[in-house]
Amino acid sequence: MTKALSTAAALLLLVAVVGRSSSGRKPVRAARAAVNTAAALARDPYALGSALAPSGAVPADATIDSFARGQDVFLSIDVSGASTDALIEVKWVNADGAVERTESRHVPEGARYAAFSTGATSHWMPGPHRAVVVINGRKVTERAFGVL
Repeated sequence: MTKALSTAAALLLLVAVVGRSSSGRKPVRAARAAVNTAAALARDPYALGSALAPSGAVPADATIDSFARGQDVFLSIDVSGASTDALIEVKWVNADGAVERTESRHVPEGARYAAFSTGATSHWMPGPHRAVVVINGRKVTERAFGVL
C-alpha cells in the first residue's frame, strides 16, 4: 500500500511539474483544448453539413444529411493525408442525374481541408441529391443527401 501511494504521489508531482512551463502557463491545458477542438470536427473524411469551421472542416454538430430548400450544403474533404497537390471537383447532382452545380479547385500539398458548397438551393427540387467527388480525374466517392 505504501509503495502504491509513493508511486501515485510521484506521478502527481511529475504531472504538476511537466504541466507548467517556465512562464507558469499550462501547455497541457492548451494541448487538451486542441485535441477537444479536433474531436468536435466530423470524423468522415467526406463530411456533409450545414456549416464550416474556420479550418474548412464540417463541425460534428453540423453534420446532417437533410437540408431545407434554400439552405447551403457544405462538403468538407480531409486532404491532410495527401502527398501531392490535387485537383478536386465536386458535382452536385439531383435525383434525375442532372448536375445542379460543379465546383473545382486546386488543393496544394499540406492543406488540411478542402471545402465546397452548393450555394443557395432555393431553385433545387426537393428530393434526393448527391455530391460526387472527383480527385485528379478519378471519381473517388459520392455522398447522398436530401433537400426538403
